[in-house]
Amino acid sequence: MRWLKLALHYCVLAVKLFLSSTVPPWRLRRIQASGMFDPAFYRKAHPLLHPVHLRFPLRHYLTQGERSGLQPSPLFSPRAYLRHNSEIGLESFEGALWHYISKGRAQRLVCVDPVPDAAAYGPLAGAPCAPADIAVVVHVFYPKLWAEIEARLHKLQIGFDLYVTVTETAEHAAQLITEIRSAWPRAYVVAMPNRGRDVLPFTQLVNGGLLSQYQAVCKLHTKASTHLRDGAGWRNALLEGVLPSEDAPAMLRSFLSDPHAALLVPEGHAYDGPGHWGANRARVEALIKRLRPGQMPARFSFPAGTVCWIKAPVIAQLVALALQVEEFEPEWGQTDGTLAHGVERLLGVLAADLGLSVATPSALARASSPAFSASETVA
Repeated sequence: MRWLKLALHYCVLAVKLFLSSTVPPWRLRRIQASGMFDPAFYRKAHPLLHPVHLRFPLRHYLTQGERSGLQPSPLFSPRAYLRHNSEIGLESFEGALWHYISKGRAQRLVCVDPVPDAAAYGPLAGAPCAPADIAVVVHVFYPKLWAEIEARLHKLQIGFDLYVTVTETAEHAAQLITEIRSAWPRAYVVAMPNRGRDVLPFTQLVNGGLLSQYQAVCKLHTKASTHLRDGAGWRNALLEGVLPSEDAPAMLRSFLSDPHAALLVPEGHAYDGPGHWGANRARVEALIKRLRPGQMPARFSFPAGTVCWIKAPVIAQLVALALQVEEFEPEWGQTDGTLAHGVERLLGVLAADLGLSVATPSALARASSPAFSASETVA
């Protein structure tokens, strides 16, 4: 009976997918013939899509994928196309890909961000000497979201050093860098390539030894998650979890004083590792073999969204890993299976290897309570 319900669900979803598409058949044929939509690439770049959407990838791209910023092939990025050709106008055509095929290609319009030269982005160094015990690292891909994070930083009420990386291809990136340096004169602010999401910029700071001097580092980024219905809600929950509006200093003191906690993750975002491999297990196994022989830990948790506090022992392991720019894939709008997704899970594996745990605010509160039982453990 369950298989019958599942089959019916798939059929209903497929019908909805076809009915929601108003693209005429002749246009579908022209898109397919153009070579600008690669079904194999689309499935590999976005493996977590529903099986029905993976069965009909072009239909999904035209009805949902493009407006979420997913790339139809390595040759075309809808976001890059609109960013580089702002004169087109959002309302003047029926989709970025179709506009490029029907008009833009003949005009030789830019349709994808150039792949950055890895040699131009060696390990960073030269940050000002800082006496603080903690650091906050922010990666800005969406400049409009910087203000949300900045407002929380102003309310932190605890000494910290600030590092900000800005995607160099982001709109008004140079202006934003100037504004941040003016508002935060002691901050270390640098442009980074549009590669490896928020993880590559973080690893470049790590490789330069800039983060090794701190007891703990708060890793943040302007997470939009446009492929999700409530990406803004997820971002707010992540930020509130690591930089709460109230009692942030107390939470941080509890974390720093807990000898068993390696990571502090927002409530509800410490995901069970073995249950959430996605398309990333082989990548994580390859990474961990670069540090030590042996098997993966049977149990571990990781910070979903890579927004968390990270203690020095885990930072030291990332230093030893020495991830390089060229190891990170070019940005194609992938939703899983990249090196960045692998490092997200690797953080939890590193904590488990060290015999340490992934804490949440509620677990820290229980541990610091007088009524806390010695038999209770941090998540």
